[in-house]
Amino acid sequence: MNNDRLKIIGYWHSLSEPDCPDPANFIDDLCDESVKEYTLKYLRAGIKTNAIHLGSSWCRFRCGNENLGSAEYTDGQYVWPEGLQHYVEHHSLRLPQIILDKILNIPIPATVDLDDNKLSDIDYEWWKQQKGWNNKEKSFRDLNDIGLLTVKQFDNSKVDDQKIILKEFLFKANGIYQKLRQIQNILAGDKVILKGRFVDYDSFRKKAESVGLQTDFNELTYDQYNKHNSP
Repeated sequence: MNNDRLKIIGYWHSLSEPDCPDPANFIDDLCDESVKEYTLKYLRAGIKTNAIHLGSSWCRFRCGNENLGSAEYTDGQYVWPEGLQHYVEHHSLRLPQIILDKILNIPIPATVDLDDNKLSDIDYEWWKQQKGWNNKEKSFRDLNDIGLLTVKQFDNSKVDDQKIILKEFLFKANGIYQKLRQIQNILAGDKVILKGRFVDYDSFRKKAESVGLQTDFNELTYDQYNKHNSP
């Protein structure tokens, strides 16, 4: 085992990364304010890398921030996404103690080794094993919004309105393949079935019906979602 490998931290559970931890398990409303401030200062002082390992992120608590950025930073030992600051600052997230021990005692070096070999050999498994301490809490995983969405156009006289509503809804969804292509297929009159995680389907259903779109949503459990073949 190479102990010099960079370790990913601060990436959270999603449909595309089901093995990452749930940020709700790291919430600590009683965390000392000085620890929070030191953590934020440390994260902001990180050195930006040229790599993007897991892409742009969104807040798992659905607080309204759907774009937490895609940049990554490092201190030479850990690599974290820029969005990690959001969880610490706005959701009282406390990092594992082993990370806090470093943050509180060792400053970020002026320079770190960021060669391509080191950035391409990242340890993901250590972070995936972090369980947190607040296991009674959940983020988005208990919401009833994972499943199969069926959309069919029944009135083609309001295509412009349909396009606006579909883009507004589907671009907030997660786990959907080729979103723009799917929208084009719907507007062309095709019946489309989408598997993914959707935000506020009830509101979308009413808007869609008012502009000539028929929709139906069949909920899946998380296990069913992972086992279900793509339609």
